[in-house]
Amino acid sequence: MVLSLVLLVQCWRAPFLTFDDALHITNNPQVTGELTLSRVFLPQPGSTYFPVTVLTYRLDRALFSGWMPQSLESWAPGIRLHTWLYHAAATLLVWQVLLALGVSAGRALFAAFVFAVHPTACETVCWVSERKNA
Repeated sequence: MVLSLVLLVQCWRAPFLTFDDALHITNNPQVTGELTLSRVFLPQPGSTYFPVTVLTYRLDRALFSGWMPQSLESWAPGIRLHTWLYHAAATLLVWQVLLALGVSAGRALFAAFVFAVHPTACETVCWVSERKNA
């Protein structure tokens, strides 16, 4: 996991992307509006339906949007940190599932390593709108 963190070091301080981060995070009423079950768990017009992802973005907003923009110009690094933690947990889960399936320890570790540092997995951490893939 440390290697995946090293591979991602160049994207940590990057601001939100103009492509779709505003649609999914900064201007999304599911993330920025009042927390109601219907707003989060019922599909909203003009929005994608990822209720667990929306809840995690709301958590990130509560934790990082107040203080982080003052020191890092954006709260996107906080989202990236949490996405990396989710990716680390998924990597450990892949490793444990492979061990439970009877794959040898070395092969399971190698597969988990490849999962951890694969470029598409790293893209998921760097591009904050892609958390749903983590």
